[in-house]
Amino acid sequence: MWAVVVRVRTAAARHPVLYWLVAGSLVVLAVWRVHAIDRATNERRAAWGDAIEVWVSTADSAIGDPIAAERRTLPAAMVPQGAVDHDPTGAPARRPRRRGEVVLDIDAEPSPLAALIPAGYVAITLEQRPLPAVAPGDAIVVVTGTGSVPGLALLVGIDTITVAVPSEQADPVATAAWSAAATVAVAAAG
Repeated sequence: MWAVVVRVRTAAARHPVLYWLVAGSLVVLAVWRVHAIDRATNERRAAWGDAIEVWVSTADSAIGDPIAAERRTLPAAMVPQGAVDHDPTGAPARRPRRRGEVVLDIDAEPSPLAALIPAGYVAITLEQRPLPAVAPGDAIVVVTGTGSVPGLALLVGIDTITVAVPSEQADPVATAAWSAAATVAVAAAG
């Protein structure tokens, strides 16, 4: 083994052109291999489609926690439908989130119901069927087993009967809703 090493070193010392030819060939081979790997990587990346910038969670968050997110570029095939296109940082999470998840509209946008609730009001869901002829936005009266709740309420949801009542009336209405003793009545116009 050592004899072979000695012969190679002796040949390289006697013929420097041979030494540099082998060294240059090894460099060319290494450059070619790196180029082939880079080309294959680019082909795989192109197969995933165009790159899209999205917002991705940078930390785990529970419901109601502020969302921490940063902008990242991902292949279009990896971006779920409904990814937010604006900075959701600080918005309350509407579902538990894991670090690395793409932030979706349903994660960070306020619910359509929240947009209908006036300031100083609280939304409460009631169990009632059949529903009187009302539509979201109508002024209504919430009637409990002990009488009507003072002040008008606002019907905000009709799939499940959701009413917005003044904050100070939330306790009696929630108690009545829990015991199924609350109902909705149409308020008189004017």
